[in-house]
Amino acid sequence: MKKIFLLFTMLGMALLGKAQTDLIISEYVEGWSTNKALEIYNPTNTSINMSTYRVVRYSNGLDVPPAELAWTFMLPNRYLLPYHSYVVVGDKRNPKGVDQEAPVWAQLAQRADTFACPDYAISKTMYFNGNDAVSIEKLSDANWVLVDLFARWGAPGPALANLPNSTSQITAWTNIPPYIDGKGVALTADHTLIRKSSVKKGVTSNPVLFNTLLEYDTLSANTFKNLGWHKYDGAPANVTPSLNMSNSLFFVNPAADSGTVIGTIIGSDAEGNPLRFYVDYGNFVYINDNNPLIPDKRYEPFKLDRTTGELKVVDKRGLVPTQKTIFYLETAVTDGFSQSETENITVIVAAPLTTINIGPSGGNTITAYQGILQFMAETFPVVSFNPALRYEWRVSNENIARIDTSGLVTAIGNGTVSVICAAIDGSGVEGTYELTISGQPIPVTDLMVSSVGGITAITANQGTLQFIAEVSPSFNLDPETRYMWMVSDENIATINANGLLSALRNGIVNVICMATDASGIETSMAITITGQTLSVSNQKIAPSLYPNPLDGNIFTVSASKEIKSIVISDVSSREIFRKEYKAGIRSADIELISNLKGVFLVSVEYKDKSRGVSKLVVR
Repeated sequence: MKKIFLLFTMLGMALLGKAQTDLIISEYVEGWSTNKALEIYNPTNTSINMSTYRVVRYSNGLDVPPAELAWTFMLPNRYLLPYHSYVVVGDKRNPKGVDQEAPVWAQLAQRADTFACPDYAISKTMYFNGNDAVSIEKLSDANWVLVDLFARWGAPGPALANLPNSTSQITAWTNIPPYIDGKGVALTADHTLIRKSSVKKGVTSNPVLFNTLLEYDTLSANTFKNLGWHKYDGAPANVTPSLNMSNSLFFVNPAADSGTVIGTIIGSDAEGNPLRFYVDYGNFVYINDNNPLIPDKRYEPFKLDRTTGELKVVDKRGLVPTQKTIFYLETAVTDGFSQSETENITVIVAAPLTTINIGPSGGNTITAYQGILQFMAETFPVVSFNPALRYEWRVSNENIARIDTSGLVTAIGNGTVSVICAAIDGSGVEGTYELTISGQPIPVTDLMVSSVGGITAITANQGTLQFIAEVSPSFNLDPETRYMWMVSDENIATINANGLLSALRNGIVNVICMATDASGIETSMAITITGQTLSVSNQKIAPSLYPNPLDGNIFTVSASKEIKSIVISDVSSREIFRKEYKAGIRSADIELISNLKGVFLVSVEYKDKSRGVSKLVVR
């Protein structure tokens, strides 16, 4: 045995100077209970057949490779592609557990390329617990050569150490030299350790000291989302794949059987690499059998097919709406080189809607200009949680009315419009109501503006000048509902809702009259102002809006000063948006509710307490 071990060590030392020639351990998972895994990575530019490699566990500081095959696990006769990884997970998949063993968690099991060592009495390799060394070894000329080593074998082994932010102790290597005397915090137990991206070759001789942080980054226990791909500095450039979140809401009937397909998650990769889909968090519910003496049972009701993205029920015992109605599943997709950002999909456990009845509250028509009417929905089965996750509101003609997510209708034009409440659970159930709207003006086609007496200048200090607008076609409405007044520079003059211009400072200002119906019609008149004595301090700075006019519902507000708040209101001063900003920003993206049309005022308060206003046209 000593001769074999000496040859083993000498061959390992001979490989020290070579880089990127063989497999490495890229991730080590020592989680709670049976959550154990190793990720093996190929950092070379050629495929490697793993059939001549084994994984070995050096239990509790054994000095030499163990003689028993029970401490080894042979890798399969399979080629590992360049810059790809292979994940080995301890085989504890029995959902009922075995004796005192709990099953491996579903979010770890889904990452496995293979399962190993189901029975400890037969194979002990995947039962490492924080004070063991683990190696990859390669058969060469009838001898096993060390390719990579996690931790170290031999006495003295690590002592008890505190887990981070805890008084609990466990035997493990720590973060403070000599890493084995219990000083510092435990790192190799109850942790996931990821090989640093700069590491190009394995550890090919037993180190004198094992400094975990030299080559590994640490994550908390039961972190599995990095398995199946590895960030490596020597790998070729890669475009990260992405998830298509156009469909991220799924429904499942609580009576559904195991095997029922709920839906499919879609991913894309610019380079055409095969994709794998994973659920990293959220696929669990704890259910109590109404017995305070029995702990809650954890169920994992769903499984995501990692090659097709198909989501299905695998344990119907977890479909209990009274315990958990909404599952938020954190999902990701990887191409083996990199992984997408986590995206949430929502799974609702509820019986499909069979009936939706809708009607207005407080009237059955709209006759007032831009009048509103609230609609309500009654469903069967009754919706007992967020209605927006069960049904949606829409109208048949957005040129006549718009409707928000709560069912509030706002008149835009004259005519009859269908108000529709539709289930979004796939049942196809709808409720409709025919609403008649009148009293809305037809779009403005022309505006003319003039000043009283045809005056084009103000010469008196703080002087005023009245303006008059003529609108076509005429309509029997308060003029303020047909057009609005603005000036090109509120630092020179201001104008009120009735068209009265007030001088502030010397200069030339354009008096603007704009239609409020989103027709885009406006006209202006230039006025010269002289004789003013107001200082130039506290000038108003209007924010910049882009795009403007706006054809959608998302635009950007930009300013030359730090923004404190943004308020958006319509011409009747009804506030439709407000947001306070704590950080000193100078640009903000704003998302308005859908189907807004008309002219709106965007008012910005700056950190220095000054203000600025700009008009936004939404078409």
